[in-house]
Amino acid sequence: MGHRRLSCLLLALLAASAPADACPVCDRETGRRVRAGLADEDLGRNVLATALPFGIFLGVAAALHFGLPARRGGPPGPGPATGPESS
Repeated sequence: MGHRRLSCLLLALLAASAPADACPVCDRETGRRVRAGLADEDLGRNVLATALPFGIFLGVAAALHFGLPARRGGPPGPGPATGPESS
């Protein structure tokens, strides 16, 4: 049984590495430049700038789904009377 699990694990690992081996640019100068540009000192800011819109969209979707928080104070009632009868 252990041999079978090991074989499945090795097959999964080999299958997962195939897309990386198929990359025509990864080992060339262009691939090295892209990796250097992604993993520079601005990595944290770039990740934050990429992830921030997802948080905003999630907040808007939650507000639409669950409703906005109720206003503090009493329940909304009729507004002040306007017109000639109110005087």
